Amino acid sequence: MNSSKYISIFLIASCFVSAQRKLDLQKNASEPEAIKQTNSKNQKNGSDVSESDTGAQRPIVLKKSGLSAFFGYNTDYYYTSNAFGTDSEEIASGIWTNTFYAGAGLGVFDMGEYVLTPYIGGSWMVHDYTKSLQALEDENYNRTQSYALLLAQFGNGWSFRGGLSYLNDRNSNEDTEILRDFIYNVGAMKAHTIDDSTQGIFAASAKYHDVDADNSPGGTRNELNRYDLSLSYEINKDFMGLEFNPKYQISYNDYLNGNNADRTQFTHTLSLDIVYHITESLRFETISTYTSNDSSGSNDDDDYEMYDLGGGLRLSARF
Repeated sequence: MNSSKYISIFLIASCFVSAQRKLDLQKNASEPEAIKQTNSKNQKNGSDVSESDTGAQRPIVLKKSGLSAFFGYNTDYYYTSNAFGTDSEEIASGIWTNTFYAGAGLGVFDMGEYVLTPYIGGSWMVHDYTKSLQALEDENYNRTQSYALLLAQFGNGWSFRGGLSYLNDRNSNEDTEILRDFIYNVGAMKAHTIDDSTQGIFAASAKYHDVDADNSPGGTRNELNRYDLSLSYEINKDFMGLEFNPKYQISYNDYLNGNNADRTQFTHTLSLDIVYHITESLRFETISTYTSNDSSGSNDDDDYEMYDLGGGLRLSARF
């Protein structure tokens, strides 16, 4: 199929695809950095947590002053087999993302059975398709995100959180807004030690998305409003100076409005990240993910499969 035919197909569909797929395919980007750090392998190594008087896990970076800050930069390049997440006319492309983030912990409050930490933070991401195809180049976007959350950590390995995130995507070519998303979320995580070099992490979350986005033909601007439920299990394994992090996640999405009023979907994600620490603040991380989406009830058949392969650098600092 020549390029002009690709362009005509995807420009017709882009008014729905651009908003829908950025949420479906970029879900990890909406996870607050504070939660990613809580789930990080460093928790198992004991470099970031210590015991409070109650036995609950207290972040060391908050131990002296009760305040902390962190910031960082991530750059990723990876190949995706299905850039728009469709079940036909799949387009493969490279994707290059650059993300700047910062945040702060606003104190540690010893509540007896647990310690409570409020966090605030934000990030800015540039997302570019690298394949020279107009239908893809028109979908490049920048993402701004901010969040506020409360994190409660217990001495038995459980942690619970609740918070609010705001996400905004803008087309990077025209500087026009694609979508705004207020995300109300709660979650739980349980970490446990398997052996001296291995940790398991169970996580669950529930979210409500209040979205204002480009609508599909005959649809409404709030047709991406939905409830999300997810369960995941991850293993962190040290081996020969590398960290191996296989993970499985299942997500359920229930859409509420417009053309999506009867739409539900299940998404299965298998991933394996391999991490090499170059320095204490700089690490290289591979990206390998397989995603299978099964959707029903919408006007279009949204079932798709895709895989991503690549890697990236992570630079971070705390003070």
